[in-house]
Amino acid sequence: MLAKYTAYGVAVAGLASIASADTRVVVFGNSLSDIGNANPQPKPNTVPWWNGRFSNGPVWNEYLAKWNNYTLINYAVGGATSNNTSVQIFDNVTITVPDAFQQIDTFNATFGGKFSEDVLSNDIAAVEIGGNDVLDGITGLFSGTINVEEYSNAISRNIGAAVSNLVGIGYKRLLVSNIPDISLIPVALTAPEIARAALNAFVNATNAQTEYILGQIAQNESLGVKSIQVLDFFTILQKFQDPAISTALGITNTTAPCHVEDASGVVISSCEDSDAYAFMNSVHPTTRAHSLVGAIASTMLNDGDFKITTESLLDLISKYKLKDISSLKNPLYNDDTYTTGVTNLPSFDIKTSQANATEIVDAANESTSNSTSSTTSSSSKSSSSSSSSSSSSKSSTSAAGSAKFSFGKLTALAYISSFVYVSTLLM
Repeated sequence: MLAKYTAYGVAVAGLASIASADTRVVVFGNSLSDIGNANPQPKPNTVPWWNGRFSNGPVWNEYLAKWNNYTLINYAVGGATSNNTSVQIFDNVTITVPDAFQQIDTFNATFGGKFSEDVLSNDIAAVEIGGNDVLDGITGLFSGTINVEEYSNAISRNIGAAVSNLVGIGYKRLLVSNIPDISLIPVALTAPEIARAALNAFVNATNAQTEYILGQIAQNESLGVKSIQVLDFFTILQKFQDPAISTALGITNTTAPCHVEDASGVVISSCEDSDAYAFMNSVHPTTRAHSLVGAIASTMLNDGDFKITTESLLDLISKYKLKDISSLKNPLYNDDTYTTGVTNLPSFDIKTSQANATEIVDAANESTSNSTSSTTSSSSKSSSSSSSSSSSSKSSTSAAGSAKFSFGKLTALAYISSFVYVSTLLM
């Protein structure tokens, strides 16, 4: 499963750069998003994780924040599920790290009610969760001890409820990752084809139901949500198997892990160049793979019409020079970042965000206040010239009254048909 650790805290960027970004992205999730909250410590003969990340370098939300000039506040913890209680009920597995709800509660205990409405309306809350729920449930799903549809629905409801909690805090812009196509990660590639097909169908169905729930939240006008965008991790992972994409990235192996572990987590063999691999171990991507996810997320938030295609990804790889990004050479690095883990990005994990909460809040509220004042002044100066177009502006506003929801490619039909398919495979 996505790795689990419990010791929080790793060094991140200092306060000097807090005010440099007018927008914050607050991230909740598991080890695909964790920047040091679980903080896996290097041990002999284990995967050499990079400075608290479950990768060989920065992870996707760090690239997103870098390229969109955001301050990053990260509460994701390696090993997290959507809901520990739910997982324990279905899987009989005890999870000791904070789940999505607990991460949000911890964040809210520190920052709740302190950011202005303008800050919350402008900032982005990102959720990447669900992969561990699936991996924890694999044994039960294939043995028949877990009801396939009930478990899938539970995961979807948990993700939707977590997003609703963030809306309740005041966030109006949300980025929600769907669950990756777990049938394509190295740990699954050794399974029989019929098992991988069932796993693919289960994730497909769960993602479709989650998107339906997110759509309901977005379309509830009383909530005042501006947008909910789905980061299609499911399709992104599939695209890594496209030779055109892997070649453009300079990745020569998309199916095997760089570091092969035995059942106890001891590394039994390692590749020479982890940057040439899509996966660091049997589950976790390398930093170059993460950079593509970050580029996609960055582009999505600036262009709501962005679609994931081979052509669009090749454009991003070229635009952001992703082939040149590595564990040693990286746009997020200062001179000593490789050894310290402190990037050139204004970023905070759980521990450092709590320690610097006052400064973070003050910088955010002051920045947004200054921006609002500037906008108001500009609006007043141009009021006479814009009066002739006021009626068309009102019409446009009315038409855009409902929040924008960017669906992935999944549909209700896919959801239903996937359950029919996966149920037959798991029987």
